[in-house]
Amino acid sequence: LTPLSPKDSAPLYVEMMGGPKKILKKGRKLIKQGQYHLAVEILNKLIYAKPKNQKAKDLLADAYEQLGYQYESPSLRNTFLNGAHELRNGVKGGENFKSAGPDMISAMSTELFLDFLAIKMDTEKAEGLKFIINLQTPDNGEKFVIEVSNATMTTIKGFLSPEPHLELEMTRNQLLPVMMGQKTFAQQLDAGHGKS
Repeated sequence: LTPLSPKDSAPLYVEMMGGPKKILKKGRKLIKQGQYHLAVEILNKLIYAKPKNQKAKDLLADAYEQLGYQYESPSLRNTFLNGAHELRNGVKGGENFKSAGPDMISAMSTELFLDFLAIKMDTEKAEGLKFIINLQTPDNGEKFVIEVSNATMTTIKGFLSPEPHLELEMTRNQLLPVMMGQKTFAQQLDAGHGKS
């Protein structure tokens, strides 16, 4: 019911199979025989046990390539060929995906944005904070109770707390610059956008 991870179990398999040299020898033999899946099975164990063993990675890449060439399914073929490429060349870092860009944020509903904030909240900085905010956007009739306690932020749509620590009222357009990080609530309020 609770199997070991491949990383934890692989060293025992490698030891029981006689070590890296025997596995490499058997892997080469299986590949020559066209038994690529079996080669993958034992070579994967070796790589989990010895992740820096480039000979094992190259041999596994050979098996992946052959499997990739045999599959008609583009997704399987591409997965095997990409795996072979990564084993030989390493995994290249891609561009960082920024999930909080202005276009993404402006497309979010207010509720989704508040959920997003709850996920992105720095729990260490929120430690010890405890407050309740009522947020209303009168132009679209939305209202939210936002509570921060126990380093967690929760939001309830459609309700207002009878005893909030702060009440904010802004139209969705007035809230948008705050959501996108272009303005703070204080700046918007000072400019006469909304009320607290």
